Amino acid sequence: MQTVPPQRLYQVSGIIAAMLLALLLVGTAAGRNTLAWIYLQSTEAITTQHTSTRFPWTGWTRPARRACSSTANRRRLHESHTDQPA
Repeated sequence: MQTVPPQRLYQVSGIIAAMLLALLLVGTAAGRNTLAWIYLQSTEAITTQHTSTRFPWTGWTRPARRACSSTANRRRLHESHTDQPA
């Protein structure tokens, strides 16, 4: 008879527990509400996070982004400010 090492037993029991938890969360209304709440909280945290433009390991600061990304838009923006009647 072959003995089962405790590490394998822990691994299999962890997989079974994870599967049961996933079924419980997806299969019940309370579980679905909990998953929806977690999703909403994480998306809110992502959208409201403060991102720093400084990279501490290099001491380098990211340059500011330009208002217009294409040449046509830059030309149009420039012309709108310079071609005003005198």
